[in-house]
Amino acid sequence: MTEKSSSTEPLEAAASAVDLQEGFGTSAASVDPVGVASLALDASAADPAVARELGGFLHEQRELASRQRIVADKQSRLLDHRLERVGLEKEQIEAQNHHLHLQHIHDKPRLVLDVGLACFGVALALLLVSAVWAATRSKSVVVEAFTVPPSFDAQGLSGAVVAGQFLDRLQEIQARGALNPTASTPIEDAWTREIRVEVPETGISLGDVQKFLRAWLGHDVRISGAVVESGDALVLTVRGNGVPAQRVAGKASELDTLIVSAAERALGAARPLELLGYLESTSRHAEAAALAGPMLASATATEAPLWGNALTGLDRFPEALDMYREANRLSSDHTRYKMNETLALERLGREEEAYQTFSAIKDSTFGNSAEELRRKAGFATGMMELRRGAIDLHENLQAYARMTGSTHLLFEMLIASQDAIALASMHDAAGTERALEQAARGAMGPVDRLAAQQARSALAHELGHDSEAFADAQSALSLEERTPEWMLVFPPTACLAARYAEAAGLASVAEAMLAKAGTFVDCASAKAEFAAHRGAWEDAQRDFAAAVDLAPSLPMAYESWGEALAAHSELSSAIEKYRAAHERGPHWADPVERWGEALAAQGQFQAAAQKYAEAVTYAPNWGALHLHWGEAFAKLGDHTRASEQFRAAQGLALSDSDRQMVAHYVATASR
Repeated sequence: MTEKSSSTEPLEAAASAVDLQEGFGTSAASVDPVGVASLALDASAADPAVARELGGFLHEQRELASRQRIVADKQSRLLDHRLERVGLEKEQIEAQNHHLHLQHIHDKPRLVLDVGLACFGVALALLLVSAVWAATRSKSVVVEAFTVPPSFDAQGLSGAVVAGQFLDRLQEIQARGALNPTASTPIEDAWTREIRVEVPETGISLGDVQKFLRAWLGHDVRISGAVVESGDALVLTVRGNGVPAQRVAGKASELDTLIVSAAERALGAARPLELLGYLESTSRHAEAAALAGPMLASATATEAPLWGNALTGLDRFPEALDMYREANRLSSDHTRYKMNETLALERLGREEEAYQTFSAIKDSTFGNSAEELRRKAGFATGMMELRRGAIDLHENLQAYARMTGSTHLLFEMLIASQDAIALASMHDAAGTERALEQAARGAMGPVDRLAAQQARSALAHELGHDSEAFADAQSALSLEERTPEWMLVFPPTACLAARYAEAAGLASVAEAMLAKAGTFVDCASAKAEFAAHRGAWEDAQRDFAAAVDLAPSLPMAYESWGEALAAHSELSSAIEKYRAAHERGPHWADPVERWGEALAAQGQFQAAAQKYAEAVTYAPNWGALHLHWGEAFAKLGDHTRASEQFRAAQGLALSDSDRQMVAHYVATASR
């Protein structure tokens, strides 16, 4: 038992080794072949059966070894293949890295392009929205090229050229007729606005898109025209949406006249208020009244004053006053048309009522915009007429001119000549001459010429040339007869002309002028002055009182009465009248200067000098004022300041007698 057991142990050990080898695969580290063979030989020597088993075992081992070699070969080839693929994979990774690098480089401009395209899309959308918004708000008058006969083309008068001439006339008429140039309807020409941006394959331009949107959504008035030859005559027809066909005919040589007439009719059909303003500005009052008539039944706050202007042009001031009051009632700004109402009242000889109406407008309420300065200058115009505040008008006109650089409508015609009147009222001869020269360089309208004549007459009177002053005043009166809108110019010329005629020794002419001058305070004062000058003192006192009663709030009658009292040696009473005039016209130099003269006549030279110093604020270039101021200083023994005033007077306009006196004072001071 012991031996048998002993003989099988090596075989079992060998089998165990084989099993172990098969369990763990072909690893040489797990099975020792030499050890197995040694064990097998030892076992076969002891037992033949073992030898047989050993042979079988060895055969199996050979087959296993063979299979292991096959597996090893395959593994070797696989390893070689894998090694080969490592190189390819490396190349592939490098290629991928290179591709990613290139992709990264490519993505940067692509990102920029995408952002750009997105921005372009947003911009395009905004442009479209803007175009649509602009189209909905478009209220232009668009003039398209006219059709013309072939003979016109041969003369260089293409349809675009003729339409361009029509456009120029239309713009000129509108510019002169617009109540507010900034709010006026823009006028365009269809061919010069074209923006050619072709859309590929469609032939549609951006200009076409704009036209379509404006035609669809806008409120444009598109005007077209045609010129047709009819024998020796031409027929020009213009029409548009909202503009019924307007046809004018005339000779071939009258093309320009036909174009102007057609432009007036076209604008009148589309914008009647602007045509009305244009007709007013060119003194075509009968046509303006005929145009304004149909508006009367339903007049608006804008239409009513234009209708009133047309009536003033026809010298129908009572009706004009009604229209101005109606305009003020309809307007939300109840002071807007007070100026028109005031001027109408004034020209009706109702100056006290005019002042009370005008006092509702406060000078301090105006701002510093161009429009506010324009209204401020208009306010100062009325106040100069009523309260003689020439310095205020001058400063406001200058401020308006500085801000705008140019003027509009009546101010375009009046600013220089109106300033000439203001400067003449301030006794500034040199300034008046400069303003008249400036007015002469501009477009002199009838109102402008009238204002210039009035300024010249005042300037001649200032120098003591009353015959010349009367001739200028007569010229102004003649212009007034042909220019009813003289209501816009200060002051009533007949009153001044009568004064100049009286000073020139033409008493009967002066009386005749006053007899038909109306109830103006200046004329009533002149009547009283003439009575005093002719020695009818009691009549003069009665007439002065009547003049004051006409307009107790105005300074003119008080100042005139004071002069008459001073000439009659009633100096204390004269001073009281000057004081009353100054209270009512605080920026008028004349009563203050005359007050100083009265004080000097009383021997109160210090008080007189103070009054002259106050007066020079309102009339800094009044030669006679500086002369009298110098005389007051001389009486006070202040020869240095007296000499300064005499030299100042010497450089300013003076009457012949005053100039001789100044020359004497200067010569005496130099010795």
